[in-house]
Amino acid sequence: MSGSKRRLTFGVSVPGWRAWAGLVVAPMAWGIHHQLGSDVSYAACDRDPNRVALAAGIVLLVLIVAAGWMSWRAWKNAGGMDVEEADALEVFIPLLSIMAATLFALTIFVQLLADIIIPSCFG
Repeated sequence: MSGSKRRLTFGVSVPGWRAWAGLVVAPMAWGIHHQLGSDVSYAACDRDPNRVALAAGIVLLVLIVAAGWMSWRAWKNAGGMDVEEADALEVFIPLLSIMAATLFALTIFVQLLADIIIPSCFG
């Protein structure tokens, strides 16, 4: 151990950053889209779809899909469904990350539909 640092993991293999991508990026992207969409809707009060919120939603949706794909690749590299005995974190964290990315992608998609269907200054 001369000159090299070892991480203290207590016998557990900690997954890399790609496994956490969907779990971290997806809620942050949804929060940004939610705040941006609600702020811009009141700032630009017109009757056609809010183009800024639509563009931001599409960009953030692509970002979430990319994060979910990275998590899926980390899950497949950890063994995915084929592993009988795997470290819980190596398989569980990427799978949880995929599910989070899917959930938040669905919420942004529904908000995009609402931006298209409902006028900006409704109510």
